[in-house]
Amino acid sequence: METKRLVSVDIARAIAIILVVGYHFQPEGSPHWYDLLQTNIISFIRMPLFMFASGYLYIFIEREREKKRKIVKYKTLVWHKFKRLMIPYFFVSCLLITVKLLCQKYMYVEHPVSLSAFYEIFYHTNTAGYFMWFAFGLFLIFLIIPHFNTRKKLMIITLIALILYAIPVEFPHIFSLAELKSKFIYFCLGCLVSDRTVLRDLPIKMNILIPLFVFIVFCMSTLYIQSGFWKSITGLLTSIAGVMFILGFSEFLSKFSSKITKPLLIVATCSYTIYLFHTTFMGFAKSALMKPLHGNIVQNELIFIVSGVIVITIGVIAPIFLHLFVVKHSKVFSFLIGTKFLGKK
Repeated sequence: METKRLVSVDIARAIAIILVVGYHFQPEGSPHWYDLLQTNIISFIRMPLFMFASGYLYIFIEREREKKRKIVKYKTLVWHKFKRLMIPYFFVSCLLITVKLLCQKYMYVEHPVSLSAFYEIFYHTNTAGYFMWFAFGLFLIFLIIPHFNTRKKLMIITLIALILYAIPVEFPHIFSLAELKSKFIYFCLGCLVSDRTVLRDLPIKMNILIPLFVFIVFCMSTLYIQSGFWKSITGLLTSIAGVMFILGFSEFLSKFSSKITKPLLIVATCSYTIYLFHTTFMGFAKSALMKPLHGNIVQNELIFIVSGVIVITIGVIAPIFLHLFVVKHSKVFSFLIGTKFLGKK
């Protein structure tokens, strides 16, 4: 049962990373319907789902260690997360900045940078690319969350995260504080759900059409709510409903044959590598498409849709090949992107 549940969570993680890649395809002049899709649907699911899955898997692993009485020291955990998150953060940030500096004079580059970006990445986590905040922010979470592993303490940290989310104060973007203010709650909710059988079984027992209906209703309501406080609360409820729907849908998919689930599980296994490198491959794909399209990727809706499918597919598939093949042959590269070396020892 536990293995099956993890399969469904991994499928949800695969869906989350595909939504992340899709969200980062945002060429100027996109059709109105696409902007609405991005802003009012995908934006409410992608990172909340990713953070939720991270919290869920963290507590699941911790409880399994407790059963086997394998207690990991705090320093060991922090070092492991530093290797997993921060070394790839600095490596990929420097790589992205270097690529942008070399290419931006000769080809189209979204969000060009300057040499100062190399030291700005130590505090402005979105310097190399906005998506890079996740690695830095998740590391900060792992500095805190081990001190709140018990059920009672998880409730306390979840309440704190909810208060941080709701207070009408803007946090600075340095050290991913602004992003953590709005996303930490989903990590904590993932921890809570993972730690309680009743909550874990809810997506399985619930008809997935219920959270889907709630999600659609809340999505529509966010278009009309202007109050900052109520808009944030509605956004939270919308994201929770969206996460519940994806979890239920993932549970539904997990019942199918391996021909359907295996590709999604591969995506889940490579999700962090996809997260780190998808914008690089997407950038090259967009630049390659720009030339035959004379710099206009949104000439008409058909060209836009085809271009989007191509760019998003490359953003998912290319990092998978990088993960599955290159990492097998390089201990150094495995270390730099925070993955386990897959080659023969």
